[in-house]
Amino acid sequence: GSVAVRVGKSHSGVSSLDLSAGNFASISLAQDRAVFATSGSKVSGGIDLMSGSSSTTSGSIRLATGSAASSGSLSLLVGASSSGDGAAAVLSAGDSVSSGGDLYLSAGNSVKSKDAGGDAVILSGSGATSGDVRIASSKATASSGSVAITTGSSSNGDTGTVAISTAPSTDGK
Repeated sequence: GSVAVRVGKSHSGVSSLDLSAGNFASISLAQDRAVFATSGSKVSGGIDLMSGSSSTTSGSIRLATGSAASSGSLSLLVGASSSGDGAAAVLSAGDSVSSGGDLYLSAGNSVKSKDAGGDAVILSGSGATSGDVRIASSKATASSGSVAITTGSSSNGDTGTVAISTAPSTDGK
């Protein structure tokens, strides 16, 4: 079965819908934003967004912003911790009895030939001691995978450089 809830247009241009279950879960839909939230006085509830299991093929989940003259960004964030360690953010491809799923992180392309594509940045956290950055292939029983750091090819100009260096220290090695 299906459930459809619709909110009509208003003259002010703002329509909204609020659904809640006690003090713990709420869904708020407005003209420009949808908010799914859980809350509690000591522990907030979790939110699971998943497709159902299947004996053949499970459904996909797509998170996307709409296309526009200036499209919106997509952020996946872990909340700050006021005491204790911060929580991890995990992005993982699927396991399989045959080949595991690939993981692609890709910056945006420029559709104009004279403009630059987006940068891809991996940055550790800052602090009294900054976090480490590790790039490694995983262990294997037969042959482990390779690690390749390369620049892209260029048909009309120079290719990029590969630079591996440490930053200077004002008090230390």
